[in-house]
Amino acid sequence: MKLNIIREKPSVVVITPTTGAECLLDAMESVQMQNYEGEITHHIVVDGTKFSRDYYQVRMAFDKKYPEPRHKVVVTQLMENVGGNGFYGHRVYAAFPHLVNQEYVFFLDQDASYDRGHIRIMMQYMHYNSWDWAYSLRNIYDREGKFICKDNCESLGEWPAFVGNDVHLVDTSCYGFSRKFLINVCNHWHHGWGGDRRFYEIVTKHFKHTNFGTTGKHTVNYRLGGNENSPKPTMFIEGNKIMESKYGPHFPWEDRLKP
Repeated sequence: MKLNIIREKPSVVVITPTTGAECLLDAMESVQMQNYEGEITHHIVVDGTKFSRDYYQVRMAFDKKYPEPRHKVVVTQLMENVGGNGFYGHRVYAAFPHLVNQEYVFFLDQDASYDRGHIRIMMQYMHYNSWDWAYSLRNIYDREGKFICKDNCESLGEWPAFVGNDVHLVDTSCYGFSRKFLINVCNHWHHGWGGDRRFYEIVTKHFKHTNFGTTGKHTVNYRLGGNENSPKPTMFIEGNKIMESKYGPHFPWEDRLKP
């Protein structure tokens, strides 16, 4: 069974907070490579003037490769850093959905990137199922960009992570939302480390009438080593083994409709 083609192409914005890390270039390129036919705007939020120089070094490299970007890039320069003390990009994700006009909002951390069909697939699933929001699964890469494994043990949303039955979370970069829904809940991103777990718990337990689900596809690429709290590769390798012993070779979160 295939998903219906979206006849109307709603506008999408991808929000990326940044400190100008080199990996931002991969994130920006991955947005430019999206094959979704609707309008996509990539909104880069530079987290404080102290990171301006680093950002513009990345931007110069981007402009050299993409002198005429397929998808519009918008930059907001924050005067003060709001991601310190463990907040990372969470304050930006809490505020900026109120400051954009596009119909759908995606988040993308600077140390992550999208597969080429990520936005198209997410939009198809949200349209076909009349979901308010959706999440994808993710692949894990090391700091140098080498593929490690699929994440079938942690960022699983509806299914508990391997560390315990009460732990549910979705990687920030795996989300896509209808903005109409998001502006009612995005303030709950105002939280430090562990905010992804807290946000998922709030939107699933306290907004019970929302419709959501997963594509079951690993279309986000998460690069380890982006901050001091980043997990080690062995966590995912061992975690996947634990989940294989629990579910067998076929994971229930991967059995989804094919677009």
